[in-house]
Amino acid sequence: MQSLSSQTMILVAMILIAVAVLIVNAGLLIAWALRRDAAAAGLAPPLFAPRWSLVDVWIGGQVIIGAMAVVLLAAMFGLGVVMGMRGETMAMPPDGSLPAAFLWVIPLTLLPQNALLALVPILFVKYKYRMSLEEFGLRFPPLRRDWLQGGLFGLGMLLLILPLALLMNWLLGLILGPEQMQALTRFSDSFGVQQILDDVRKSPALYLSVLIGGAVLAPIGEEIFFRGFVYNCVRQRLGRGWGLVLSSALFSLVHLGPLVLLPIFLVGVALALAYERTGSLWVPIFMHATFNGVQLIAAYFGVTGP
Repeated sequence: MQSLSSQTMILVAMILIAVAVLIVNAGLLIAWALRRDAAAAGLAPPLFAPRWSLVDVWIGGQVIIGAMAVVLLAAMFGLGVVMGMRGETMAMPPDGSLPAAFLWVIPLTLLPQNALLALVPILFVKYKYRMSLEEFGLRFPPLRRDWLQGGLFGLGMLLLILPLALLMNWLLGLILGPEQMQALTRFSDSFGVQQILDDVRKSPALYLSVLIGGAVLAPIGEEIFFRGFVYNCVRQRLGRGWGLVLSSALFSLVHLGPLVLLPIFLVGVALALAYERTGSLWVPIFMHATFNGVQLIAAYFGVTGP
């Protein structure tokens, strides 16, 4: 199985995102139908309420997806223009590397993506829920203990998740066989930073942009959305257990690669538990930053993880 072309990778990613959206929408509809009578009788909290409503998550998610679709289309159009002016094509070279201009799409789109992930929940919290950011878990400046707990918990999470991911991949390799496992690994890597790691190492500027995007921007945006917004909404409507499961499942699904679904799900659970126990979003943000940062730094030296 050859590496996916850039066009195929984008098409498959868009299809997987659409499937994830359909799953979330179906889940909301089923949950509403199952709990409608109990909520009407006052025996269970309503799914849709003025504060922490699951409708808010749905609306916020659609806004982010729609805005990011526009950003990606604009980025790909700009990329096509630049590559056309340079006489290059979007086709994948025979050696499996990506065109030089294409490498900048991922780090450059991380900024608007994570700005949206952070801004949409903050707008709901401040202007619909009438809450302060400190009540939400974003006190400024973060406390020293937030940095320390986040860093230590992030290292601990990495030491726990990495062996589990390696064990899972080893067991899956025994089941599928080496050829199928290699093909699945290539397919899974097509949707992550692994796809560009070899080329990124050749450019200090590109590597620095990926490091900032993955270890600074992504932890802030993803934690505000998935833990601060999704987890809070599901916990308030369905309880803490469902909050942990559903917010972590959605967090895992958006990372797309099939081999990272379980490890990322476990990471999501750990991050949500840290937020639940500390009441501070800075702790999971620093955990996430440590987790991503250590892996990206290791990847620069040729050591890759889940």
